[in-house]
Amino acid sequence: MYIIQGALCIIQGVITSVDYSSSSHELCSSSDDRSISLWSCKVHDLREHHRWDGCVFTRTLQLYGHMARVWQAKLLTDNIVSVSEV
Repeated sequence: MYIIQGALCIIQGVITSVDYSSSSHELCSSSDDRSISLWSCKVHDLREHHRWDGCVFTRTLQLYGHMARVWQAKLLTDNIVSVSEV
């Protein structure tokens, strides 16, 4: 279990889910503003790649397409799968 010691401050709504890929060092978030965001994690100290407090997250992609709030988004190898209210 990880304790995230920061905030994704660019999101307009409430974050409804977060999924992290340790292989690609990417984080995917979904929000009630109908968006899905993909974030890259840059680690300051490569020896600390397993720690959240050494990461700086940068949004690399923001997706819109759902007509209602997005409940969950999941990172797969080459895709993002999402589920919304409608």
